[in-house]
Amino acid sequence: MKYPLESACIQHLESIHTLIQDNRFPLQGGGDYHVIQGLRLLDYLLISAPTFRRGIGRWARHIALMMFHVKVQLHESSNEFSITLQAPGIDGEIIEHLLLWLYHRQKGFHSQEFTANRIEHQHKAHWISADQVKRSWGKNEDRIIVDVRVLDCTYQYVLPNISSIIKSYGTHLVKELEGSRHPVELLKKEMIRKLPQVPTLNDTAMAMNVSPRSLQRTLQFYHTSFRSLLNQARHFMALRLLANQQISAHEVALALGFKEQSSFYKAFKEWHGCTPGEYRRLIRQGALKATNEVELLAAYNFEGRQKQQFAKEKQVTILVENLAFSKTVNVLCEDEDGIWREYPATFSRMADEGREIWATGNLPVSEPFRFEIRYRVSGQEFVDDNHGQRYQLKQSDGVLLAALPVYNYFFHRMLLPTVGESIIGCCHVSADIHADKVRIHYSHDDWKTKAFIDAQQMDSHDEAKTTTWHYQFPVSGNAAFYIEAFNGEHRFFDNNFGHDFLA
Repeated sequence: MKYPLESACIQHLESIHTLIQDNRFPLQGGGDYHVIQGLRLLDYLLISAPTFRRGIGRWARHIALMMFHVKVQLHESSNEFSITLQAPGIDGEIIEHLLLWLYHRQKGFHSQEFTANRIEHQHKAHWISADQVKRSWGKNEDRIIVDVRVLDCTYQYVLPNISSIIKSYGTHLVKELEGSRHPVELLKKEMIRKLPQVPTLNDTAMAMNVSPRSLQRTLQFYHTSFRSLLNQARHFMALRLLANQQISAHEVALALGFKEQSSFYKAFKEWHGCTPGEYRRLIRQGALKATNEVELLAAYNFEGRQKQQFAKEKQVTILVENLAFSKTVNVLCEDEDGIWREYPATFSRMADEGREIWATGNLPVSEPFRFEIRYRVSGQEFVDDNHGQRYQLKQSDGVLLAALPVYNYFFHRMLLPTVGESIIGCCHVSADIHADKVRIHYSHDDWKTKAFIDAQQMDSHDEAKTTTWHYQFPVSGNAAFYIEAFNGEHRFFDNNFGHDFLA
């Protein structure tokens, strides 16, 4: 059976092709391919997945890698699922066609039984009557929101025949599937090898047997810089060295090539949201664990509690190092029958240039929630099993934070009747830091001027592993913000891995 809106999907793909000036895209492994081939491959990856959840995860990862300076964020709440595109500098028509393409394709995953959600958007939106999607587009951030039930639906129509495209593209993917490392990761590995000598671009190019100009082009292709990767390499090593309590902070600073300990402290606070001393104290208390190639970011268990609007049942959010493009992330959980089974996580968004955030849906597993995380990439497997003890989260625990002391759980831009456009959100703070205040710092003009508002703590109980804070602040135009938690003179941050949150 042919999909009724197949022609509309093809029309939007061809419109994107027409609007892109350069009709060829480069490939990671060398060579290039025609724009329309790449678009059809993205289309196929979306609809050939077993569920819309898996398909949109594939789509988000590939489009960010293959096509534009586009950042994709996927967010699931109790009744909605949003797909947000952030693409400053990209032709608005291209983004509009991308959204319309997604809009038409998701319709192929479900019948007409779902109804539209009543939601507000940051830009003037267009309702699509008798459907479950609302789409919105504007200058810098655009999104569609679907009924969350669509996520587990399967594409209902015959798949298009694009075997020739898969065949032509597949030869380039095989290299990575066999274990080749991403050029950016190889570059960071070389930087780490050179420490404590601070590497230069020319020295690093020579060590990698390429010209400085070629290395510079590689950095530009991956939309990064030598300084940014050096910061990531130093951050990576700092976390591992600080996990060893026998090494002084001064020795860590010297090992990373910092001449002054104060410079290291300032850099680490920008990287991780707390000082090296505070990071070590949280590790000793068990509030954080030393970083690895894969680590738990947050876990939720709200089953049996009175649900609030942001609550999910059992879900895991994971931070992984981007060691190669092709990877799988699974959560091994104990089911109600006592058997341990793996459940897949899907790509959610980029954390920074070297790390990704993955998340599961609601997991139908036993109580208490017992699990560990398995990350498979390039023929290797990395496990986060809570130092051999596996994670356990009871209903009374609610939320568990592992990688960060402060975590911005969600935020939405909404039009409120009495105050106008506002950001409303919720963040979690580890109970181990005993935060007495949480503050939201925000700006509408790239931090030329700034303001702040204090978040309100929500009810919690003594057994909870975190405290939950609700915030709301007015917004006009584009806004950037970060979260600061206070415990006396100690400060802890979530600044979206150094990029601030954008709304």
